[in-house]
Amino acid sequence: WDGTPDQLNLLEAVDNLVAGRTADDLLVEMMLRMGVELTTPLETREVAGSPLYNLAGTLFAYFGTDITIDRANEVSKALAEWRDEEPGDADTTVVVRDTGFVDSATKLNFAAALKQAGFTTLRSI
Repeated sequence: WDGTPDQLNLLEAVDNLVAGRTADDLLVEMMLRMGVELTTPLETREVAGSPLYNLAGTLFAYFGTDITIDRANEVSKALAEWRDEEPGDADTTVVVRDTGFVDSATKLNFAAALKQAGFTTLRSI
């Protein structure tokens, strides 16, 4: 980026992810950046039209798009139920796609639902 006016289009710069990346691509990138071993046990379930990943019960990832309030509630409920199937003693982190939510209010409601369900950390990429 050199700051010339023809490159200064903020609307095109909103999504920080390379076009065409799949949810699996994002999962591997997230694991590498967070220092999670690529051999970590992984389970996947389909929730609200996108995969929900569970890495050893301590890290969950959801990279869906067009997440509305209803879909956010569905995902937060699925997260809590899955975590509670095999509760552990470790802190639980949830990673989501920042641009996956239809608006910031939806993301804030999602964060509040996770906090209420006992999740300790929410990160977005």
